[in-house]
Amino acid sequence: MLNQIQWTLLVALAGVICLHSTSATGCPAGTYLLTSGLACGPCPMNSFCRPAANTPQPCPGVLVTASSGVRSLAGCVNPPGFRYVPGSAQPSARPCEINTFSLGLAGQTSCTPCPAGTATDPEAPIGEQTNSSSCRAPPGFFFTGDGVYPCAAGSFKAGYTGHNVKCTTCEAAGRVGFTTAAAMSTSELSCTALKPGYAPVIRGVTQLASVSVASISLGSLTARLCPHDHWCPGGEAAGQGYARPCPDGMMTQDTGATSPEQCVAPPGYRFDATTETAVECNNGFFSSGWGRAESCTPCGVNPAAIDDAVGWHSEGMLRLPVRDPNNGLPMRWLSVRGNATSCFIRRGMGILISTNGGLRAVACPANFHGTPEEKRFGLRLLSCTACPVGQGGTNGTCTACPDNLMTGTEGAAAQAECELPVGSAGTSSGGATTHLTAVNVSSLTGIADCPDSHYCPGGSPVGAGVPQACPIGITVQAPPGTSSSACNSIQAGYTPVGSSRPILTAIATVAGITGTAACPQDYYCQAYSVGN
Repeated sequence: MLNQIQWTLLVALAGVICLHSTSATGCPAGTYLLTSGLACGPCPMNSFCRPAANTPQPCPGVLVTASSGVRSLAGCVNPPGFRYVPGSAQPSARPCEINTFSLGLAGQTSCTPCPAGTATDPEAPIGEQTNSSSCRAPPGFFFTGDGVYPCAAGSFKAGYTGHNVKCTTCEAAGRVGFTTAAAMSTSELSCTALKPGYAPVIRGVTQLASVSVASISLGSLTARLCPHDHWCPGGEAAGQGYARPCPDGMMTQDTGATSPEQCVAPPGYRFDATTETAVECNNGFFSSGWGRAESCTPCGVNPAAIDDAVGWHSEGMLRLPVRDPNNGLPMRWLSVRGNATSCFIRRGMGILISTNGGLRAVACPANFHGTPEEKRFGLRLLSCTACPVGQGGTNGTCTACPDNLMTGTEGAAAQAECELPVGSAGTSSGGATTHLTAVNVSSLTGIADCPDSHYCPGGSPVGAGVPQACPIGITVQAPPGTSSSACNSIQAGYTPVGSSRPILTAIATVAGITGTAACPQDYYCQAYSVGN
């Protein structure tokens, strides 16, 4: 007679054993009588067949068999994902507890614990914990070849995952500027903490104060780099994560500041350590950098104390934007003393090198001129220069004399030193008026030839340069006359007078002539030139 092992092998090879149904012993264990009654077949999977069985007996409950041809109840075992519960009358199987698994099919009475750090999905269907791959990285963790690690702050992972499934960063999920409050986050909803250097934005408005929890949703809450002139420490938008303005006058050089130390004095300002604010540079000073320097740079060795004083001056020549925290666009512009080109000297001043090597702004003395510009910007040397011939002035400026008037030498100190040329008289009103008496230079607009019957020696129009009239009856033969000797032409009907009596004969020189008189009775007097 075949034993159980031989019988099982024979069933496996032949699939069926042909026996007479009338055999006194019936079908052996592990087989059952087929419906034809003429042969025995192998006991099917998940059932057992005792000796002489006419029908297979199903394994109780969820028990299964590892193969067909099982000969007794003892061949019914736990399926994968279950543990075997022995029982003499009725064995059974129970699902593996969470965080365990079972290969099954071997009567294991306990499930195998998952490796450290891994877990099974509590939402998985019963019986799916069939091997070690059922042990996965839980939410908030990721699996690598050498263990399970928590998702770092700023990333998350939902669900139970196997190998090669990494945590997702907030930025990769579209939450730029956000992080999580802690490690091991399990959802994008955890990405609500602002990274340092980012400010919360709700419906386009940068939040400059703590945000109410009710207003926070993934749809409405976004982030942008911390705006200019603010600093953003990061944190929950409903806590301390809002943007804070820099102290008075302080600015940031760029966006994304993370601490108040990045708020500095901008160009044109200095840092006041006592008040921790920025103070504008005074007149005569400038500041070109961003930082916390506590003093501005003097333009030279003698900054002007007041606006109209002699010395260095400065004014805002650099434009600095004050930006909108919502869009970064300039709201207004500051004109600041932000570089050396902000320094200037006023009209009539020069720039010299002082004994200590610095630049000194000086007022040019009388008879010298400095810059002709109202304001001369920059730190370039400029010497005081003597006024040229024909110009004079004070306060370091040279002004041209009225048209065709001139000074005798260089270095004239005032307009009053402008003189009439020899043979000329001063005019005004565009030449319409010729002045034959003393007149101030400031009243003159030009010159004209010395008028008839006059001679013009040249010089000051209020002194020796005033045109002089020839004696009555005498005129200038070849104008313009430049001296009294030019009065040498006796007019018809007149005779020269010398020693208080008429001279009735021709004379060779005007010397001794004191005037003229009407031609005496019984004489006629023709015009003639003295000496002809």
